[in-house]
Amino acid sequence: MKVFLSRKAYHRIRELIRAVNNLYETGGVLIGYKVLFFYYIIDITVDDNVSNHSKTSFTLDGVQHTEKVKRIMKQYILKPTVLGLWHSHICYDAQFSQQDKASNKSFATFLGRNILSMIIVLFDNHLKMVTYEILPYGKEKLLSKKENKL
Repeated sequence: MKVFLSRKAYHRIRELIRAVNNLYETGGVLIGYKVLFFYYIIDITVDDNVSNHSKTSFTLDGVQHTEKVKRIMKQYILKPTVLGLWHSHICYDAQFSQQDKASNKSFATFLGRNILSMIIVLFDNHLKMVTYEILPYGKEKLLSKKENKL
């Protein structure tokens, strides 16, 4: 499996990480297409509710993000789908916490299919994006590690 991230999605992630100054975790939903052995992320949702943010965890506001997903999907003739979740870590660790694992499994089970889960880490002015494919029973498969200078 290969994962492609559009410039639009990348820039939205980058700007949000800059806006929070890497002081707390943030995240949202990955939107795009899965075709054969490729995932193409065309857009993301971002969290507006600062009360959901902390240094150690991110809680997705399902109602808020569902509305954002609907608005994004209306922009496309060929309707994209929800591919998965993304969130940042404020430390250098791009590994899932136990809470992350439980959330990933729950979301994959809810959708009834494999999902993507992306961890974003900012360090030394570099944005590291680590993407996993999560199976509905919770198994994780590393798909990509990308690092870009901000």
